[in-house]
This record gives sequence, structure tokens and C-alpha cells, in this order.
Amino acid sequence: MGYINAPDRTKNAFRGEWYLTDDTVKIDNDGYVWFIGKQDDVVKVWGYRVGPFEIESVLIRHPAVLEAAAVPFEDSVRGHIFRAFVVLKPGYKLSE
Repeated sequence: MGYINAPDRTKNAFRGEWYLTDDTVKIDNDGYVWFIGKQDDVVKVWGYRVGPFEIESVLIRHPAVLEAAAVPFEDSVRGHIFRAFVVLKPGYKLSE
């Protein structure tokens, strides 16, 4: 029905019966919708706007990575930093 204690945010999220999620997607030539990321999870790192999805997308390209999650943390110098959590595929072992 809306955001708790945030009537302005609720008002901006709804257009008639439609709820605008602020998700970023792309539609390919076959009409499939691909999730890219959430617009509101972008943070500034050294002045650049970076989202967790950008980092996770690079990490999962590595042949040893099954899953990855990037989480932003506040940093007094850089604005934010990301820490990545990685699950290795079977047959791979953690190393330096």
C-alpha cells in the first residue's frame, strides 16, 4: 500500500494503478526483460556512482565463481567501499 511513514515517497512511486520500482532493466531483441539493478542502491565511491550489480557482474565472470554479492560500507575518505562475498564453484578451493 506504500512506504511506511513516507507519504512523499509513496506518492512518487505510484502512477495510477502502477507501482514504479526504480529497477533498471534492458529489453533484448527477443522481448526478454533483463534485470540490471536497483536505481536506489547506487552509492558514490571516490565520486563515481557505483552499484553492487556492476561489481557482482564482473565477479561472476571468473570461472571459479558460482555466486557473488557486493555490499557497500561507508568510508570517511572514499564515501563508500564495497566488500564482496564470493561462493566458489565445486572443485575450486580458496587460496591467496
